[in-house]
Amino acid sequence: MNDFGVCLDYRHLQHLILSDKAGYEALQSVALFLFNNMNDNSVFNLSQQKPTFDLAEKYAGQHLMNAWQEEKSDAEVRVDNHWKEVLRRKDLASKLRAELKHLKSELDTAERNYESARVELISEDSRFNRKHNYYSVIRPLIDKKASCIRIVDSLERQVRNKKYEIECKS
Repeated sequence: MNDFGVCLDYRHLQHLILSDKAGYEALQSVALFLFNNMNDNSVFNLSQQKPTFDLAEKYAGQHLMNAWQEEKSDAEVRVDNHWKEVLRRKDLASKLRAELKHLKSELDTAERNYESARVELISEDSRFNRKHNYYSVIRPLIDKKASCIRIVDSLERQVRNKKYEIECKS
């Protein structure tokens, strides 16, 4: 602070009226301080602001520069972490889409198997006497059809779940 002065003029204090000795002595000390620290390089002076900016740059400049560098490095870390998360989600979505494609393929196969079992049951049911061949021919076909229905239902549920998972995670 030796390079800077104060902008108050000690002469302006002569207008103060003090009623006690302690106040008057304090005023004398303040006036002496202002007299000793008055120069052309006064800070917080509205008519000459350059010294105030010089003081700010001298004392706060390095602190602000350090804070700015710290914030800048923190921002870079946040950006890097964000992009890592974006890439992770992109990779996950790609894997989920591949799983979904595989499940749809399995579902198509299961639906074809179901249709084949249904058609086979209908044709065998009409060819044979239902009573006579029920346990040897018809019942296995009914079981095969029911199994195909369970597989199709399960795969449809898996496809729905995978689609939901893709929507939530991407």
